[in-house]
Amino acid sequence: MSDTHDPAALARSVHRVLLTGVVVAGILLAIGLVVAVAGGQPRPIGQPASIRTLPARLAAGDGVALIESGVLVLVLTPALRVAVLAIGRAVAGDRPAAAVAGTVLALLALSVWLGLG
Repeated sequence: MSDTHDPAALARSVHRVLLTGVVVAGILLAIGLVVAVAGGQPRPIGQPASIRTLPARLAAGDGVALIESGVLVLVLTPALRVAVLAIGRAVAGDRPAAAVAGTVLALLALSVWLGLG
């Protein structure tokens, strides 16, 4: 059996995606907390800043933006997991499972689009 059709290889890929997402999110959260406390940045009050401002705030060294980035990575990690499953199942020729994963991914994208709408 080739490596692309090995269910254990797909499971390892999914595991790597989830582990990487959690580790990256944790690092961003920790660094953001240190930067925010060291810089004396107060806790934001009111509506959160637009996601469109995140790159500029990150470039400015905003600790709260780093924390928000960590949360964003943590939220997007499961969607990336579904994408890896969809691709892995499609490559393996398991069309029904790939279709289900693709549908879940499309519903996740639709919910984000409607939520940001």
